[in-house]
Amino acid sequence: MAKLIIYLILAIAILLFALQNNVPVVIDLIFLPPVQMPMILVLALAFFSGFIAALFSVARITMKKKNREQIEYHPK
Repeated sequence: MAKLIIYLILAIAILLFALQNNVPVVIDLIFLPPVQMPMILVLALAFFSGFIAALFSVARITMKKKNREQIEYHPK
């Protein structure tokens, strides 16, 4: 029950943050024309891009560890 209350408070805080940051910003892309979008969308895209990059990094490290363990247990 305590986790649910914490998650609810966190969700409300994120919602308030999103509602505060709906100001349009212009993003200048290197090879494309500038794009205008709400700031919260830019923040969300940056967050999820970093999250996905971290997931791939952790998955790569985990796979390397598993391969190393298999080689140690089953030498050729």
